[in-house]
Amino acid sequence: MIYPSEGSASRVAQLAKIALEDWMQDWPIEVSDPARLDEFIELLLAHKLDWSLSFWLLDLVLESAWDDMCIAPQDRRTERTEPLIDALVAVWKATKAPRIALQLEDWACVEAADPDEMFGVSPLVREARRRVGLSTARSADGLIYLLDSASSAELADQGADSVLFDYLMLAEGAVGIRTRVNGNVSVAIDVLDAAPGDDNDAFDSVTECSLRVDSSRLKLISPASDAHDGDLVTVPAGWLRLRVSLFQFPDSNASADLQHVQIQCWPAEHRKPALVKEQNPNAPQ
Repeated sequence: MIYPSEGSASRVAQLAKIALEDWMQDWPIEVSDPARLDEFIELLLAHKLDWSLSFWLLDLVLESAWDDMCIAPQDRRTERTEPLIDALVAVWKATKAPRIALQLEDWACVEAADPDEMFGVSPLVREARRRVGLSTARSADGLIYLLDSASSAELADQGADSVLFDYLMLAEGAVGIRTRVNGNVSVAIDVLDAAPGDDNDAFDSVTECSLRVDSSRLKLISPASDAHDGDLVTVPAGWLRLRVSLFQFPDSNASADLQHVQIQCWPAEHRKPALVKEQNPNAPQ
């Protein structure tokens, strides 16, 4: 799950009828083609269930779209961009693979405020991420916070004797998620009707805990930010069960920019916290 499957790039080259040579250090930049953008989008959608193929096709599509935006008439921009946004949304929903989340975060240039600091397609990727509930949180002191928007809990006061302290900090109406890094982390929050299936193999660690949310809104914030800041997610009021799954790319040198946190929540009676999958001691710290 960490790396695209062996031969997937070659498979994409065959499907798209594009070159793939050893000397192409910037592939698929070198084979992007705005004239074939619609064709590349169709390929991406046709193979969206295979995240390894989607990984390469996403870059091919976005590079081609960037070129297309440079030459398309202004009055045709919306006509050209909506199918692209829809395709990005469809690909994420098909697999929700951590590497796809990190790839979209990279293309979104989340730190950039000026268009000159972004890729030409970054605003479109940002819109796709917004539609599917992908966001970026600033991890500080190795933590991000998820809390009831009406909560005034002070997670910093929770001691080392807390349950699953190496993974979570628990308080009434709030959860601190230990990322072990400082900087931006990709976050997906999914609100479900019932407990999800087992996708633990895709992640380095998986924990579960209960959280009461009386306000019907969850807030994702950084310990370093103002409590009034943060993304809001609408959820059922009352007790929720949270499954927190963490993925970190192994060659990241502890870079937060290569970490993805998946948070799944669904209505359920209060239960004790649980360690579903323990962090591999050889994984990045």
